[in-house]
Amino acid sequence: MIGTVLSGSIGGMLLAPTFSGALGEWLGWRHPYLVAAALVLLPAGLWALLPSGEPSLQPRRRPGAATRLRNAGVPGPTTTTPGYIGA
Repeated sequence: MIGTVLSGSIGGMLLAPTFSGALGEWLGWRHPYLVAAALVLLPAGLWALLPSGEPSLQPRRRPGAATRLRNAGVPGPTTTTPGYIGA
């Protein structure tokens, strides 16, 4: 995970000046700033489209391991076998 983040960070540091320099030479000095602003505002616009409902205060109930195994057809422990040895 850290390697992926660091490689993306280093790749961005190496490619951003190249991309913005080429874009600036091609379209003018303002366009790299406009592209950067659009790349910042795009996630903000997508964030605004997300539902704004409050999260539930009740924790989600997930089936336990025994329930999942039972639903998969795996036999569970029998109730006739004592859970301890000796009395």
